[in-house]
Amino acid sequence: MEFKGTKTRKGELKWIRSNMGFQVLTADSYYSVCEAVGKRGQEEQIANAQLIAAAPELLQALQSFANGIRERGYAGHLSDYLKYADTIIAKALGKEADDE
Repeated sequence: MEFKGTKTRKGELKWIRSNMGFQVLTADSYYSVCEAVGKRGQEEQIANAQLIAAAPELLQALQSFANGIRERGYAGHLSDYLKYADTIIAKALGKEADDE
């Protein structure tokens, strides 16, 4: 399963305040990934923008962690956690947990 969202040279996204709310942008070219607008409070909009900006790196970290656990033979001891991680990874990639 591969992430098909916005990829950047630096591998990160940033968020900035826009006229209507907050935008999540690529760090290398400032391509807009999404914009948070509406009647939500500023604190909530900032929190959402921060989470969205970190999402690709969080996904990569979770995938690396799950793969590392499997490669080191700890999968049996951590099977419940790996099942949960696989479910979250699949959700982020728009797939069912069993799909590969």
